[in-house]
Amino acid sequence: MTFTASSGMRANLLPPNAAPPAGGLKVTKKVIPTKKLKLRLLIIHMSDNHKKILSIFTLLLFTAAIPLTAFIATQKTQTQTTQSRAAVERTPIILALNPQEIETAVDENFEVKPVLIVPQERKVGSIILSITFDPAKLKYVDYEKKEDTESLKVFKITDETSANQTGRLKILIGATSNENAPKGRINLPNVTFMYKGPDESYIEDDASQTQVVFLNEGQAQIDVRNKVTVKLASLSTPTPSQNPSPTPTPSPTPLPRRDNITPPQIFY
Repeated sequence: MTFTASSGMRANLLPPNAAPPAGGLKVTKKVIPTKKLKLRLLIIHMSDNHKKILSIFTLLLFTAAIPLTAFIATQKTQTQTTQSRAAVERTPIILALNPQEIETAVDENFEVKPVLIVPQERKVGSIILSITFDPAKLKYVDYEKKEDTESLKVFKITDETSANQTGRLKILIGATSNENAPKGRINLPNVTFMYKGPDESYIEDDASQTQVVFLNEGQAQIDVRNKVTVKLASLSTPTPSQNPSPTPTPSPTPLPRRDNITPPQIFY
């Protein structure tokens, strides 16, 4: 008896506990046709190629993902930086001249205290402060000298004669160094004027010429400003005090003289 089976089916050809047939068990291998073998080998070869292609593609994708991720992160950082810078640039720059109202006497001196307010993220390199006033009613006298150890220093200023002729005072103020460049609230040098009177007058900055220059960021104009009103102090006339009239003391009622007293009559 002859059986034809593949090698993987040898154990299933005999029933359990059955004795092998006489003459032994003859097993023959299944012969695969040549075309099918070639097709199977081709499929295996293509599968290996697909694995290689997939591995190469995965490697290329991973290699490209690293710079792509870095590029996206850089773009995100740049966008955030641009948005932050735009928000800072939208923050108004304020120049306040204090106090806003001054009452003084004729030929008396008074001080105007300029204050510059900028964002904390922006360092000021220099400031051109242009102040205008009426020279017929006001006179420029002097300015506050800043020490070299401070963050700001006056580099140039209009001389007194020219300022009082034109009614314009220009001051170039700069940072003493890049490390000490001021930011935030900046107290500028005080300016002293004299009031000629008697009419009301004003001190203000010229918007077309007052400028702020930031370190490595260019220049900017003043967004918010105010003016100082100077006028003659009112002289209040003291009200004379009225002394109360003394209350007259009533004179005492004179007592009758004893010789004029009629003695009482005695009734019996």
